[in-house]
Amino acid sequence: MRKMGWIRWTLAALVATSAMPAWALDPGTASGRYHYVGFESDPDDDEKPITVSHAIALRRDGPDQMPFDTMPIRVLLTDRDVPLSAMLRASRTEVEAMALRGEVQGVILEFDPADRSVVTLRPLQIRKDGGRPATTTSSNGNMPDGVWTRLIVSDTRVTGEVHSEGMGNVDLMFSAPVFTDPVTERADGAAAKAHPLIALAKAQAEALARGDLDAASRTMSARLAAEIRAYPPQVLDTMQPYAREQLSYIAKVKSVVIRGNWATAMLGEDGRQSFVQEDGVWKTD
Repeated sequence: MRKMGWIRWTLAALVATSAMPAWALDPGTASGRYHYVGFESDPDDDEKPITVSHAIALRRDGPDQMPFDTMPIRVLLTDRDVPLSAMLRASRTEVEAMALRGEVQGVILEFDPADRSVVTLRPLQIRKDGGRPATTTSSNGNMPDGVWTRLIVSDTRVTGEVHSEGMGNVDLMFSAPVFTDPVTERADGAAAKAHPLIALAKAQAEALARGDLDAASRTMSARLAAEIRAYPPQVLDTMQPYAREQLSYIAKVKSVVIRGNWATAMLGEDGRQSFVQEDGVWKTD
């Protein structure tokens, strides 16, 4: 939280962009299910199984990934068709928000084909208690392919079968077209410090530091502004010192990476500031 500033504290959000189409690729398919099972002593903790039928994949790379978020392949398995743009963020993706609204169910798998012993699984469903299921990582060093029964990765397609009882009951099969998310602009060093997006981030932090929520909201995306305004007053009051600290990290900007309608500024060693274009106007996000 200290190095990420208030954005990391409130959202932990890293933003990607609209991806280019994977032309002439067959549509993705999926089958199987994920079932979160609680402790035997608390059977009421069990969740309803998630079944899947659709699959798309994203090859992830670039300097705007967080140090703790480096899995190069993300596969989205859902019970209905979902646009690629919904899976592009590193965290708090749009498809996760859709799941919390009851509009979709599924799982996000993230992995490195070079290390098949580790798979991160992110369930997409509304929990019975209203929360969201925790991200689960599974390792199985006793099996050459870890939890994978089958995994084939090419430039245009990823096909896999994953089975595990250690991640909840997982029995998933998929064949997904692979999309990319290319960088459309990058500024480093002095060019990054002079970039208009950095001026926008500074304006937001300065407004929050002086307690001017109206001015800060004008720099924010509609989603972020609504979320910030929904916080209770005591939480908003604590943003001022974090905003002042954020200004020091903005001054240490190293790079600005733009991917279409999304952008990320790298602040210091591990800080990030996200941006999105709304109606042609850049906003913090």
